[in-house]
Amino acid sequence: MAHFIACNKTINVTIVAALFFKEIVRLHGVPMMLLKLFLEDIMEVACLKEWDLKLAHAEFSFHRAPNYSTRKSPFEICYGVNPLISIDLVPFTIEPKASVEAEAKAKEMKKLYEEVKEKIEKTSQQYKAKANQHRKQPTFIPGDLV
Repeated sequence: MAHFIACNKTINVTIVAALFFKEIVRLHGVPMMLLKLFLEDIMEVACLKEWDLKLAHAEFSFHRAPNYSTRKSPFEICYGVNPLISIDLVPFTIEPKASVEAEAKAKEMKKLYEEVKEKIEKTSQQYKAKANQHRKQPTFIPGDLV
């Protein structure tokens, strides 16, 4: 996947980090290698006081948060996993999940999509039942003006 980002001819490392976070991280999460190497620089850029620079952080957080209906985040629905964040670098005693081959990953993604679809349908039915709880069906007879 390629991303083309408009910028000036002369930019410094702070602007590059801000553009990277704004245009790449919000879509794909932070790559593990860059997260380890540049976490301090990225966080420095993230702490700027201008609200427009914090929009990328808000968008990233929104896409990583689970949805009420699906119980999955938009990242998880699109890519099958949530992107890495700094807490993911903390070592745990649990062994990491082994890499899954393409066919197994495709089955896993299909199962995930079906699960999400079922949850959306179930939630929609609940919303519909609640919305229609106090509605009356109108009865018309031939000749009524409607």
